[in-house]
Amino acid sequence: MVRKYQSLTVAAATLLVATALPNLAQAQYYGNTSPNARIAAAFGTLEGKGLVIANANFVQGMASGFTTQFDVNAGGTTEYGFIGGTARMGFRQADNGYFGLVGSASHINRDNGQYGYLGAEAQMHFGNFSVDGLIGYELWDDNDGEIMGAVTASMYITDNMRLYAGYRYIADNNTYAAGMEFRPNAYSDRGMTLFADARFQDTDDVSIMGGVRFSFNGQRTLKQENRNDFVNNNLFIDELLPR
Repeated sequence: MVRKYQSLTVAAATLLVATALPNLAQAQYYGNTSPNARIAAAFGTLEGKGLVIANANFVQGMASGFTTQFDVNAGGTTEYGFIGGTARMGFRQADNGYFGLVGSASHINRDNGQYGYLGAEAQMHFGNFSVDGLIGYELWDDNDGEIMGAVTASMYITDNMRLYAGYRYIADNNTYAAGMEFRPNAYSDRGMTLFADARFQDTDDVSIMGGVRFSFNGQRTLKQENRNDFVNNNLFIDELLPR
């Protein structure tokens, strides 16, 4: 059953990447070298233990054209701490899609605490609907590497409210994700977003958290920021779940 899920994830992520490439190849790249950054803090529970996470993202190049992005995650539970980083580079066509390469590494201060992957990822947007996919090769601790993947579908109820659900195959585990993001209109010019996220595994391990995020480039809707500024494939919580 695990291999079946793995095959479906790889197939879905590969299809998304293959679909994105022709569209991006025909894009008119006018480029925007303006940077943007955002920070976030979240609180919740992981396997019944208290969880605190801080996250920071920096991107150089928004809208259409070449872009680079760097993410840092750090925090801890009541039993251990963790830190991780992700680097991305790729091409984006504004309000249409994105394709790029990604590398990530993390250290969790516990047994089986080293994890990293290299891969390719893509986004495609259709009206108020978006699909994100990632396919890569992972390594963790002393285990032999293997294929990993993630797929997330998002629906924008309004330009400032996003609902999403997804599936990840990471470190031989099936993980299911669901959550929401909401940017209150009264704080849209300050880039404030409230969010909630839940992750579930077949083994009944659960992560639930909620938090707040601030973007330093105001005057943008949540949909504009997610589609034209940042790549949102953050798999750090999935790495924290037992393996």
